[in-house]
Amino acid sequence: MSAKTLAEYLRQKNPTGLPYEDAMQLFLWMYCSIDVVPDAFRSEDAVSKAALVRTFEELTRSGFIRKPTSTTHSPEIPWPEMVDALLSNRVQPDWEFRTRIGQFL
Repeated sequence: MSAKTLAEYLRQKNPTGLPYEDAMQLFLWMYCSIDVVPDAFRSEDAVSKAALVRTFEELTRSGFIRKPTSTTHSPEIPWPEMVDALLSNRVQPDWEFRTRIGQFL
């Protein structure tokens, strides 16, 4: 079964959904490194800031991305603000997550 959109692909690859923390790291890594993005979605139309924001907002609205469950995690950052948070060092890509990214993509 082939996915038509990045959102559909993520739903197929992760049928039980994603916790916010993992979704945030996916967003950051997909924005920062085209190398982690599946070949079918390597166009700018799929991984631009605007496209990633639309995709992750859709996944959040549908309940696919679960809200943070622990108070020890940093506050949830809205998807439209994620790149600004990255550029201002409020969030950073987790290098350990990079080693596990294949299980999500």
